Amino acid sequence: MRERLEAMNWAVVGLSLAMTFQSRAEAKVVDRIVAVVNDEIILSSEVNELVEEEMDRATAEFPDEATRELKAKELRKEALNARIGELVTSGELKKMNVAVRDEEVRQAIDDTMRRNKMDEKTFRQTLKSHGLSWRRFAMQIRRDLEKMRIMQAKLESRIKVSDQDIRSYYTRYVTSLAKDARIRLCQIHIALDAKMAAAERERRVKLADEIEIKAQGGEDFAALVKKHSEGAAVDACGDVGWLSRGVLAEGFERAAWRLKAGEVSKVIRSAKGLFVVKLKEREAPEVKPLEEIRDVLRGRLLLEEQEKQFGIWLQEARKKAFVDLREQ
Repeated sequence: MRERLEAMNWAVVGLSLAMTFQSRAEAKVVDRIVAVVNDEIILSSEVNELVEEEMDRATAEFPDEATRELKAKELRKEALNARIGELVTSGELKKMNVAVRDEEVRQAIDDTMRRNKMDEKTFRQTLKSHGLSWRRFAMQIRRDLEKMRIMQAKLESRIKVSDQDIRSYYTRYVTSLAKDARIRLCQIHIALDAKMAAAERERRVKLADEIEIKAQGGEDFAALVKKHSEGAAVDACGDVGWLSRGVLAEGFERAAWRLKAGEVSKVIRSAKGLFVVKLKEREAPEVKPLEEIRDVLRGRLLLEEQEKQFGIWLQEARKKAFVDLREQ
């Protein structure tokens, strides 16, 4: 191993010297080794290429130089660790005498184009629009296939999904959909102020009770808004628009979300005064029965478990590999 490292170091030194003695009119390009994994080297230029697209986005997102520099360090560290993981994986495959052939990579690319109903020219243009070259995409496909080989050879027995796992996932799925629900409210607002005289406060409380009775009895809600409501929503007939969960004050929200479409609430007391609200519409994502989407959920869980187990395996494999990290 020591001899290989010395040979690689001298190769890079030789390359650097050769470039140094170019004509002074030419730009000098000096590369350096940032990591060694077993008998493979990772050059700084490789890492630069990996983070190039993300850095373009960071430059646009973070205008100040200090933040960009910090983001650049984070991106380089992530890219370098990812590249080390790729070389550890390919090294393990070499030990197993397993290789991903060029024909397999091409077949996977062809399958991707066919699924997306694109010819090669259109697909290349699509990759370019997403900041990916054909070569970079092919490299990604190769890494995915290598990961698949490792999972098939070493991790298949670890990757299991039970019926209980699927039921638990379904419960989380239904809960997440509930968070996406929205309601559209119309409201009548009667303001209350601590500085008001007791008689005026009493009059307003009585008025709110009367409005509740009229609205629940079927009287035109928009007409009641125009006649009695205070606040910006009056001009919109009391319509406050679409609201997601967690937007309203706790007591207000609890009362509003209990309503059915077209139903009118009792008087709701809040820090801003008294409200009578009508649920105009309710919008909720469709919740499909478990049996209808069981296979889909199982597939998602399998993918999650595969990623988890591969991550555990990679950590173990990296500890056993020779890794000389020269850029912190």
